[in-house]
Amino acid sequence: MFRLHCDLMFVFSSLAILATAWSLGAELPQPCSDTNNPEQVEQIELLRRKALDSGDANAQHELGRRYFYGCGLEWDTSEAKEWFLLAAGQGLADAQFNLGVMYLRGWGVEPDGSEAKEWFLLAADQGLADAQFNLGVMYLRGMGVEPDGSEAKEWFLLAANQGLKDAQFNLGKLYMEGRGVRGSESEALKWYEKAAKQRHPQAAYNIAILLARGPNQSGRKLMQAHSWFNYADDLGYDDADTERRLLESLMTTGEIERAGEHYRIHRTPIGP
Repeated sequence: MFRLHCDLMFVFSSLAILATAWSLGAELPQPCSDTNNPEQVEQIELLRRKALDSGDANAQHELGRRYFYGCGLEWDTSEAKEWFLLAAGQGLADAQFNLGVMYLRGWGVEPDGSEAKEWFLLAADQGLADAQFNLGVMYLRGMGVEPDGSEAKEWFLLAANQGLKDAQFNLGKLYMEGRGVRGSESEALKWYEKAAKQRHPQAAYNIAILLARGPNQSGRKLMQAHSWFNYADDLGYDDADTERRLLESLMTTGEIERAGEHYRIHRTPIGP
């Protein structure tokens, strides 16, 4: 089901430390290429009949999507909002989520964090992981709500347990920083590993940093860190190659060769 892209998540700094920055994602999407495509006229009319005559929530939601992106209809975010409202009023979680994004970002409406929260809550209560995740971000940042790290953790946990990798990453960061939870490096690693298994580059990079830092690290841990930097590099994390090369100054030639050979053969990091 279509959902607007919001990108509320932690982003990682370019330094070899755990990040503190956030990203709110892209600007308002541009119209799609098939605006006013004559071949879609019949399909759109069918959607209108289903949306209006039958009150079909999915058809209402689809019309909202088409107005939002200008797909076969003139680009009109205000009209999109009205169709999303109809579908959301019937309990369609994706429409509730999309309204939350629109109010949070000010897309077709005046920005209103409090209104966004109410729509996200409706979708989150139906188990929508993206809505649970966004509520976590809002509570952590105080967007339309009082900042509350503990409440943020609960929403991230709900989304993370549904497999949302960005929520798993954020939980790792919360445990690393002790925000809303008792700080725990082992818990941080657990959640980072869950996200990294889903090819989350920042999570893979953070694991490498955690394994590499600190005095008197064993050769085994340095080899693990080396392989996690390799994995993060493969996933496209820009600074992973640089940090791996710096790490090699702490490793023996044999350790570097063994870590590199393991990754070339298995394409996965070295385990504990």
